[in-house]
Amino acid sequence: SNTAIADFSQSWTNSLYFYESGYTGRLGFKFYKKKSALTKWQDYVSPMIFYKYLSFDPLFFDTQYENLERHQGMYLKRKRSKFGFEFLWGKIYPVSKTFNIELYYGVGLRATSAERTDIWRIDTLPYGNNPGTDTVFLNYEDKNFYIRPAIHAGLKLRFNY
Repeated sequence: SNTAIADFSQSWTNSLYFYESGYTGRLGFKFYKKKSALTKWQDYVSPMIFYKYLSFDPLFFDTQYENLERHQGMYLKRKRSKFGFEFLWGKIYPVSKTFNIELYYGVGLRATSAERTDIWRIDTLPYGNNPGTDTVFLNYEDKNFYIRPAIHAGLKLRFNY
């Protein structure tokens, strides 16, 4: 779990990101180009499909408005599924018999299916003639589906045996 990171990031606007858990899977195949005698670099192209599932269990998320003493809290849960395909282009440099450096980049499309559920909201108003707390049961559910471009780049340090 990401408990330490989630505690550290509680004041951030995207702090719910670190409460997510899930799994991911990638399936790809590398097609290597013929290696040139002039260089040690090995080039490849790799088509790939992937799937990622992310969610967090029902969680109370509290906010406070800066200039007011008003607090608002939401009890909510989220689920997301991402799937798509990518094409990666890469170069592998053999530093030694047991160590390689791999640079890669890629593009593709990613589809996301998201489900948001707001279970209840609580407002605390400590000012005015009627200070107190108001709880509203929402049971609001929102489902979205969207497609976005996927851009991927990275560096791998590989140890061979």
